[in-house]
Amino acid sequence: MIGQITYIALFLVLVFAVHQPSQIQGKTMIVATQSSSEKSKAAADFVGDGVGDQEEIYAEITGRTHVAVGSDRGNSIIMANNVVHVREGGDLDIAFRSWADSERHVISNNIVMVDQGGKLGLAMDVRGFDTSVTGNVIRGRDEAERLPLWLTGAGMAVTGNHFQNVELIVNDQTGTNRPILIQGNIMENSGISHEVGNLIRPEGEGD
Repeated sequence: MIGQITYIALFLVLVFAVHQPSQIQGKTMIVATQSSSEKSKAAADFVGDGVGDQEEIYAEITGRTHVAVGSDRGNSIIMANNVVHVREGGDLDIAFRSWADSERHVISNNIVMVDQGGKLGLAMDVRGFDTSVTGNVIRGRDEAERLPLWLTGAGMAVTGNHFQNVELIVNDQTGTNRPILIQGNIMENSGISHEVGNLIRPEGEGD
């Protein structure tokens, strides 16, 4: 249960608005779960009720924003069923980011898309250890310039995703040389750049 996690704080760009998406123009909201520490709750803009606090977020980016959905200093976190939509005029640095040195993240069943006239620096920055990235649909803006997705952690699996106009960049910054598995993804005009890390099964473009 997400509500049972000792410490979680998500940096989101909006209050939960699945059916009525908010238009965001640069504001970052700090969200804490019901089980977060009193200090975390006091610093948060919104305290959830412990049920699905990290799920079903619709972030519609229309202005300057740093991170849409990200985890703070915590382990055993699920980031699932969210939509990050960068509209025309939106300028987002990172759609999803996990905390460095964190452990046991599942990033699943999310959607990232960028309209013409919108800007997105990174689809994801996957950091830390023991992470599963699965079931996500990520679409870059155009074929000419692939959308980067950074894999800078280790001990992770990237499987069963649908990538379109995306470049996965393997650059393990942990120094542990733990395995990084990339397997069974749909790769439409997408590829993998292997810079640093123990990539145990790379997939070719178009696989």
